[in-house]
Amino acid sequence: MRRTTASLLASVLAVAGCKDVPTLAGGDATPQSGRIYFNRAVPLSSNALLHMTTDAEFNATRVTAGAGTRHDRPAAALNGRYLAWGDVEPPPATGAPSNHRLYTEDRWTGEVRQLLPDGVRGLYPSWTRDGDRLAYLRNDLYDAAGDELVISNRDGTGLRVILPAGEVEGTMPSLSPDGRRIVLVSQPTSDRLDVIEVATGSRAALTAEVEQYSVYLRDPIWSPDGEQVAFIARPTGLADTSMVQVVDRQGVVRHELKTTVYATRPAWSPDGRRIAVCREFRPNSGVWRREIVVWTLASGAVQSITPAHDSDCDPTWSR
Repeated sequence: MRRTTASLLASVLAVAGCKDVPTLAGGDATPQSGRIYFNRAVPLSSNALLHMTTDAEFNATRVTAGAGTRHDRPAAALNGRYLAWGDVEPPPATGAPSNHRLYTEDRWTGEVRQLLPDGVRGLYPSWTRDGDRLAYLRNDLYDAAGDELVISNRDGTGLRVILPAGEVEGTMPSLSPDGRRIVLVSQPTSDRLDVIEVATGSRAALTAEVEQYSVYLRDPIWSPDGEQVAFIARPTGLADTSMVQVVDRQGVVRHELKTTVYATRPAWSPDGRRIAVCREFRPNSGVWRREIVVWTLASGAVQSITPAHDSDCDPTWSR
């Protein structure tokens, strides 16, 4: 039976939430099938720097990544070779925009490339399966026109505009592994996901508009086989309530994870069996903290892989 976002969110008021658990020491929710890249907060600051883990103990190491003070939304190609991330530096002068550079790295050779020139911002990068192309939002910071959705080759050549400036604010696009489709949040209401065919530019709704509840959708991302999309659904007006949902290409909900904390930025494991999610919460009404949890779809198990003294977010998962 088809289950819509609206029908599932009818039960969100009774959410039980995810319980905090110790750091992983094994089990089926470990990052054993690949590498998880993520941002780890710098203590006593608002900055976060790119890290990576490869083992079940989550012994994270810093990834050498640009000269900025804050790294933003890393994205790894499924094959594990290519990585993209934003790098933010303070503005060089009063009244000037921050330097928000988009970098890519060949993790096999160590070659780092600044994809866009200074003064041009790149956001929400996402790769094809083999890393030959990537999609992202592009914006000349000195141009008031706004972001445009583009797709280009790995080295920045062959750039093609998919949606012009003025039509992509808040869309959070994600490129399918085969490079044929882009899923994004429909604007201005943020209550529906749409899919754009890259070759033709045709656009169609993936999920139906929510009627019974006002819902804010965000962070869609394709599964490794391109057959499903995971995303975050948040009922408007209900603080600290989120739902991670997985729909197939017909918009039918296949999996859901309810939580009473703020959840963002799901990331699929390379085998498609797990999803890493960032959760934001305030333990005992103290300092806000973020952690990455891994949700096993088959069993529904949810386990934290962030050590208790750290604050991590923005996961991306590759081989």
